[in-house]
Amino acid sequence: MKEIVISRRELGKLPEYSCSIPTGTTIGKRWRRRTNYNDPNSDWCIGEYVPYPSPGTVGIKWRWAIDANGEVHFVPLWYGEEL
Repeated sequence: MKEIVISRRELGKLPEYSCSIPTGTTIGKRWRRRTNYNDPNSDWCIGEYVPYPSPGTVGIKWRWAIDANGEVHFVPLWYGEEL
């Protein structure tokens, strides 16, 4: 899986789907997901809907969320936390 450099603030603005995938399969739609939804300290990855060659379907591209220092692990984001 490739990486995407993203700030903590940008990551926090993405909707979280750690146990599912979003409906509304618009190409370019992005979301965040924990690699282990039971562990609030696990790493984040970013999902994005992308074009797929079969008619009526979309693909999902997964990338590790890394910060500007190249670190994969982000401090946990908590609901209601100021970003």
